[in-house]
Amino acid sequence: MDAFQWKFSTRWVLPVALIVFLLPVISTEYNVLSFTHGVFSYPFDDTFIHLAIAKNIAFHGIWGISPYEFSSASSSVLYPLLLAGCMKLFGPLTALPLIINVLAGIMLIVVVQKWLSKQGLSGLAQLLGLLTLIILIPLPALVVFGMEHTLQILFDFLFIYTFAAALEDKRPLPWSVYLYGVLVMAIRYEGMFIIAGACLLLIFKPHYSLARRLISAAKLGLLSFLPILIFGLYAMSKGSYFFPNSVLVKSVAPPLTPEGIIRWLTYDIYTRLYYAHPTIGGLAIQRLLIIIPLVWLASSKTLGNIPVGRTILLLLIPTILFHLWFANTSILFRYEAYLIGCSIPVICALAAKYLPNFLPEKWVLTQWVALFVVFLLFIPVLLRAQAAFELTTQGSINIYEQQYQMGQFVKKYYPNTPIAMGDIGAISFYSAGHNLDLEGLGNLDVARSRKNHYWTPDFLYSISKRDSVRFAIVFDRSYPWQLLTRWQKIATWQIPNNVACYSDLVSFYAVDSTYSPGLKENLKDFQPLLPGDVIAQYFELK
Repeated sequence: MDAFQWKFSTRWVLPVALIVFLLPVISTEYNVLSFTHGVFSYPFDDTFIHLAIAKNIAFHGIWGISPYEFSSASSSVLYPLLLAGCMKLFGPLTALPLIINVLAGIMLIVVVQKWLSKQGLSGLAQLLGLLTLIILIPLPALVVFGMEHTLQILFDFLFIYTFAAALEDKRPLPWSVYLYGVLVMAIRYEGMFIIAGACLLLIFKPHYSLARRLISAAKLGLLSFLPILIFGLYAMSKGSYFFPNSVLVKSVAPPLTPEGIIRWLTYDIYTRLYYAHPTIGGLAIQRLLIIIPLVWLASSKTLGNIPVGRTILLLLIPTILFHLWFANTSILFRYEAYLIGCSIPVICALAAKYLPNFLPEKWVLTQWVALFVVFLLFIPVLLRAQAAFELTTQGSINIYEQQYQMGQFVKKYYPNTPIAMGDIGAISFYSAGHNLDLEGLGNLDVARSRKNHYWTPDFLYSISKRDSVRFAIVFDRSYPWQLLTRWQKIATWQIPNNVACYSDLVSFYAVDSTYSPGLKENLKDFQPLLPGDVIAQYFELK
């Protein structure tokens, strides 16, 4: 248990941590770019949704997936604006998300290292804490994803740890806490969980009168909520919902009906806490609800030396509860990354201070049993990190072989033609048609149909006719056969080794059969441009 006493110069902490962070990113991008012949790709089509919105903001003044109308398809207010500003300066480069994420990752490592150093940790303890953070988020994979989640962890960390320090010092919240609160809410809507937890701590912190505590909580909540309020009112002025379509479609919040609220209070509120989640990400944050209280108990003596640790742990617990109750715990690894990224530094700091005196030396067996139990609890977190690392290279190749090729096909033959689609990112970024999103992220009418439970074959068929859609590019397994049989199936593309796309098989349909011959001819003409391992199949025209 005296490992933390080994000497390691603090001046090497940041260089070593940054090398460990950057090497996997460089290796992944080298492998991907070698396959794609220099084309930047990402493991998720969602990255291209941000790029499409940013392009339309920068060059058309429209927040949407097309230049023609507003569509609230992003769960971030700030990230599309940041991308749009960069596009104004450098053009619509697909490398921009990667560059922003690399810079955000470096900033996160620097900020966390400074906090660990401030807690009095040795150089070795700081390095081990940073390496644990990098591996368990996992930060290189999150950077390669190219989305807003790296910035989310950075802003959330700054808010939680600065807020906790102010509370423990029993002083008024500094202006930086309010700034970080605004950034937390602007970067992701899950920021509401953190701000809600912070407001609860302010109300129940017994240092001041109840009136002063209520005023402080209201001030923090209202100022932090401003980005969401402003964007929500703007969206409503465009005829949309207050919250983005992506939040409404993907969240697991209870319906605001008597039956929905009763079900949530009597069933969902506890089943989401103790039933095994179907995804490794959900299991990982369930384990955090066990790990964090155990860390609190095991290091109760040390918390006196790190008083800020007490407040951080108190704030993390309601945030995790809110996430399990209301947010998506999907297989995509990124939604819960902020919880892991904000939990690891304080856990590592407490472990570094407490483990050397964990138990008397004669109780070595008990020490190893305790560490083994902790390891068992961390297994879902470790498996989640492993799965995310495995996704990055092959996932980026999958998106290049499928979504990127779909975008290039539409760009070449139908750049301004209305197309119905399921994955909207790459097609929207590489073309400018008034396209129809059948999933509802980029189309208000479809989002409303999903929210109000009339997302039916008849509705989808009628809206495709209303919008003069000529073609559809969809995954067959996503839509009922009653819809697909009304269209003329022209061809399919099948990719190998799929780990990222919804399906390895994407289908091309003519919604209006009069366009079937031309679509088939163009698909055959484009086939030589496809990667060699993509299998194209064509169907007889009726």
